[in-house]
Amino acid sequence: MLSIMVDGNPTQWDDMLPFVMLAYNSSVYESTGVTPAIDIAAATVGRADWESGMGLECTHGTS
Repeated sequence: MLSIMVDGNPTQWDDMLPFVMLAYNSSVYESTGVTPAIDIAAATVGRADWESGMGLECTHGTS
């Protein structure tokens, strides 16, 4: 993907990298049916919030 983006101007690969990463992380994988970004978020966000607490108090369901 990166080689296609910098075709003709190989010194610009570092300028194109964010765009290539966005395209890669936004592509739905046939094997999983989700994008890598969604897969990583689903696997880590909930666990990270639980483990760190993020300095928040749970007020749901309390009086």
